[in-house]
Amino acid sequence: MKITHALILFAAFDFLLIGQNDAIAHTAHLSGVVAGLLLGLQYRKKQRQYRFM
Repeated sequence: MKITHALILFAAFDFLLIGQNDAIAHTAHLSGVVAGLLLGLQYRKKQRQYRFM
């Protein structure tokens, strides 16, 4: 299984279970996914920037 597919699967699972008793944990995991994606995109952009210098 590719990491992208696993990320989508686990994020969807957390999103579906957000209404349960442990909503804080699911919200924290989803926030971590969003933060990780944003930081990864920023890192990739910086890498491409330095590659062309």
